[in-house]
Amino acid sequence: MFDPPAPVKYTNIPFSENDSEAHRALALEVARQSMVLLKNDGTLPLKKGIKKIAVIGPLGDSASALLGNYNGMPSRHTTVLEGIRAQFKDAAVSWVPGTKLLHTPFPFRAALYDGFRSARCPCGIFPIA
Repeated sequence: MFDPPAPVKYTNIPFSENDSEAHRALALEVARQSMVLLKNDGTLPLKKGIKKIAVIGPLGDSASALLGNYNGMPSRHTTVLEGIRAQFKDAAVSWVPGTKLLHTPFPFRAALYDGFRSARCPCGIFPIA
């Protein structure tokens, strides 16, 4: 910001590199490798033949929950609900917030993010037998 552009190597990166396909692929790989499953009772990974899945939690269909802090606006996103529906096309996938606690938008955020809820609540995913 205060340095002249010439000695700053990042000023030479073209805007086309921002949000490029290669960078999206790298971000996906980093996300896959950085996930930590604290407990698994055999439920995960979900089996392919599941007929019904319930996504329970106020952030299950929230794009704003994916943003976190210090972020730009992504060119695309996939919510938990959208991802599960895409992965399990033949299953009946339902979503319920489970609580109204987080459905009141903060006034300063509401103007920035349509339908903002909170970015700090877990979302449960449950196969229904």
